[in-house]
Amino acid sequence: MSDDAAPVRSRPLRSAATSAAAKMPSGTIAVGVGLAVLGVTSYAFLGIASRALDASSFARLGIVWTVLFTLGPGAFLPLEQEIGRRLAVISDPERAAVVLRRAAGVGLILAAAVTAASFAAIEPIRNRLLNGDLALFGAMIMANLALAPVHISRGVLAGTGRFGRYGAQLATDGTLRVAGAAALSAVAVHRAADFGWVLVGSQLIAVAATATYRMVEMSSVSTMARGISRCGTLASSTTLAKSSNPMKAKNASKLAKAMPDSTPASTGSGCSSVAAIGTSA
Repeated sequence: MSDDAAPVRSRPLRSAATSAAAKMPSGTIAVGVGLAVLGVTSYAFLGIASRALDASSFARLGIVWTVLFTLGPGAFLPLEQEIGRRLAVISDPERAAVVLRRAAGVGLILAAAVTAASFAAIEPIRNRLLNGDLALFGAMIMANLALAPVHISRGVLAGTGRFGRYGAQLATDGTLRVAGAAALSAVAVHRAADFGWVLVGSQLIAVAATATYRMVEMSSVSTMARGISRCGTLASSTTLAKSSNPMKAKNASKLAKAMPDSTPASTGSGCSSVAAIGTSA
């Protein structure tokens, strides 16, 4: 009897787990896995570097690491979030292209500001913090500059619902860090600057590996969600009922709940446009 009861007791647990997973926002698992890989590989990178470098060199690399993941995200993470927020409610490729052009301009300004601040403080940074290591200073500058395309691309991926690519970029960055550090350790490289350049390469390669040529093309899910937000619950039910893609309908419903009640005037006129979107999806 106990053998038969075990599967019966496990069914509610499996049902609860399935229900919880279904209630998660789209992309939660992909981004969560990417963050987990990035976190683990960050510790692995530092562990490998600590064994390959002497105490003084590792301390200098630690300073670069701290600057990279405090100053950099402080400057560029808000840009990523703003890009994602704006692209999530845009369906017109031309308007999306305008957002990206402006974001690129802001990214260049931020990158220039970070670089200028670094060069303005080059003497204390190089002599007091990096012990005169000019090569490591150059790697630090380039690693901070690489954060501009990193966060712009992540904002595009999040705003267009490509959370699988977002998580893949995080995981790729972390994996390449470890691979690069392991390669340097294997050939007995003992310069902190070389490990600093690994941080530059891992970020840029991860961006290139997860980029898409159709990043500015908005999906019909975004269009549906904006129409639903404009026309209300009744229109949303009609639109979702007409949708030929159940997954798009489900995602549109989630997006509509997160969207504000007001939308730009260019989203269309009246609920008739929503019905048309639902039919063409």
